[in-house]
Amino acid sequence: IIKSLRVTNNTGNTPTITIKNNTFNIVNLQTLSANASTEILTLPLVVEGSKLLKVTMSSGDSVTIGITYLNIKKEVTV
Repeated sequence: IIKSLRVTNNTGNTPTITIKNNTFNIVNLQTLSANASTEILTLPLVVEGSKLLKVTMSSGDSVTIGITYLNIKKEVTV
């Protein structure tokens, strides 16, 4: 469960960011303000094990991404 996804644009440019959970868009082409931080999630995001969370930027600008998450291990009862 991802509780927070914060992106900081470390440049004076305004690139866009796209975030996908496998093939589903979580964020599509959100513009990042110059030299500013943005909280991407407003609600928790559940990502199943072995699934990909993919972040794509429109350019090679310097950004920092911080993720706060809760890892829940599935228990197998036999």
